[in-house]
Amino acid sequence: DFLPKLQAHLLACILGLSYSGDEHDFSPQQLRQVVLVNNRLYAHKVLHINYTSYNTHRCEETLNPRTNSDFMAMSHDAHNPFWYGRILHIFHVVVHHPELATNQQMDFLWVRWFGINHSFSSGWHA
Repeated sequence: DFLPKLQAHLLACILGLSYSGDEHDFSPQQLRQVVLVNNRLYAHKVLHINYTSYNTHRCEETLNPRTNSDFMAMSHDAHNPFWYGRILHIFHVVVHHPELATNQQMDFLWVRWFGINHSFSSGWHA
């Protein structure tokens, strides 16, 4: 079930569909149009993320699934401002799709998302 989920994720990115909390439903025919060139998946050991900090300094964060894999990201959810996860693997693929003028490299992460435990009290007022 990894490949259909990957194809659905890549197709949503190709079509410019934003994530709203639910996965997009695509037909098997739509998913078959997402072709991994040479049926290859390229694995990487490290992810480097360049960003601008709050005080306009350029910074770089390095994530490694073996040593520095936990992360937090901004959430679209009003109740929880952040999502938390663990990077399991770092990949890229070269994709062919009718919507693309040429084959396109697409980078992605295989992530295990952490859930919120609402039965546990924590923080200053716990």
